[in-house]
Amino acid sequence: MKTLTIRGIEPELADKINEWAKKSGKSINQASLRLLKSALGLGDKKNFPVFHDLDPLAGTWSHEDETLFFKSIQIMSQVDPEMWK
Repeated sequence: MKTLTIRGIEPELADKINEWAKKSGKSINQASLRLLKSALGLGDKKNFPVFHDLDPLAGTWSHEDETLFFKSIQIMSQVDPEMWK
């Protein structure tokens, strides 16, 4: 294995790497290696990407919100026989 030193890393990039490392439970070195491999198409490839953009919404609906939602989509479960002739 070789050692690579990277100079000139902007603070914003360093912050993002640190943030990604903390979220994934990895060291900065492990995170950096994984990010480099991923960017170059090497290493582990996931079949389905994991997204976290809706995480803040999870568990925020009240019982009334849920009831209203299911009432509003109830019509979508009905089949129109005329459309299937």
